[in-house]
Amino acid sequence: MRGLSMSKKKSSVRVVNGGAGLPLSSGGGRVSRSRPVELPFGVACAVMAEGLLCSIEWESSPEALEEALATKYPEAAMTRRGDGVPGDLLLAYGKGRVIRREEIAAIRFDWSRVSPFSREVLKELAKVPYGKSITYGKLAERCGRPGAGRAVGNVLSRNRWPLLLPCHRVLAAGQRIGGFAKGTAVKEALIRFERNSVAGEKSAQ
Repeated sequence: MRGLSMSKKKSSVRVVNGGAGLPLSSGGGRVSRSRPVELPFGVACAVMAEGLLCSIEWESSPEALEEALATKYPEAAMTRRGDGVPGDLLLAYGKGRVIRREEIAAIRFDWSRVSPFSREVLKELAKVPYGKSITYGKLAERCGRPGAGRAVGNVLSRNRWPLLLPCHRVLAAGQRIGGFAKGTAVKEALIRFERNSVAGEKSAQ
């Protein structure tokens, strides 16, 4: 994940009922965004275009999120209802519900600007279960690229869909925490949050 540049201009995001009549993006697709969701750290929303998930925008505060959206997606309309699968899953994640791999598999990602290798890495990443972890090296092996742990790390640093494609679950060799764009403390907090959610689900059964 890369940090988003912040803009001082006021957001031009407009609210529409159920996503009807969305404005056209610069690329020709109709763009919408889900409602902001509070997370263990920060606030996030899903940005969609023509039914594809363009990105998960994730910032430290609602104000920072709005500024980032105004910079990257000034034409995006926020839906009051019918956020769809990505928005619903973000909301569920923020509430501590265990997210299943098949739920992530149901998302239609916008792969148009993703290289074949990066796509392969991210699709393998999606298979890492909620509450579990994997090392960069092991993920590289699963992609048929043993020894390419550094290349895998570079792909994850550009991940446009954090949380739903869980780069925070990827650790360095020896189960060391490794790097993370939001900081290692946030990475550790997300790992603890997910493990606690899994433990809570098991105890409730």
